[in-house]
Amino acid sequence: MHHIEAASLYQMGQLEEAEKAIRVAVFTEPKKESYLNTYGVILRKNNRINEAIRSYELVIKIKPNFADVYYNCGNALNEADRKEEAVVHFKKCLEINPNHASAHHNCANSLRDLKKIDDALVHYSKSSQLQYDNPDMHCNWGLTWQLQERWDRAIEEFEIAISQKSDHAPSHINLGSAFAVKERFDEACDAL
Repeated sequence: MHHIEAASLYQMGQLEEAEKAIRVAVFTEPKKESYLNTYGVILRKNNRINEAIRSYELVIKIKPNFADVYYNCGNALNEADRKEEAVVHFKKCLEINPNHASAHHNCANSLRDLKKIDDALVHYSKSSQLQYDNPDMHCNWGLTWQLQERWDRAIEEFEIAISQKSDHAPSHINLGSAFAVKERFDEACDAL
């Protein structure tokens, strides 16, 4: 009951009330992995990242083959600037569920931040195969191509992102920058 209430409150953006409701659910059933996972999600949304990580780690001890908890923990670790650990968690999620498009995407982002560009590109490609309609992923993939100074590939990804979401501001900005580097100044102005 409290878990459902917490989920509803979370969806409505009532995060403090959602946290209170999920705490009651966790207190009632402290080893229920879905409750602890939801607790972690709410804590993370409330910017209590370290507490969220602890909640996810508890879930991992209870149910070590729960892919989404590795994904959620990876996101929290990434926010805590613990990129290497985030990659380990995303990869564990992918070991359990190789078709988790968001885990590929976020693993790629963390790998890019760690300057492991070739590995990042592999995960962006896989994410794209699994969930092509994701402008954020295409924008991030384009940024990674930029790091390799592969401007044509970067431009292609930014254009895909914009075709999927015409008002995707980061893609417009990055597309304009890529055109400017290629000295295609008219297109750079149009992109912005």
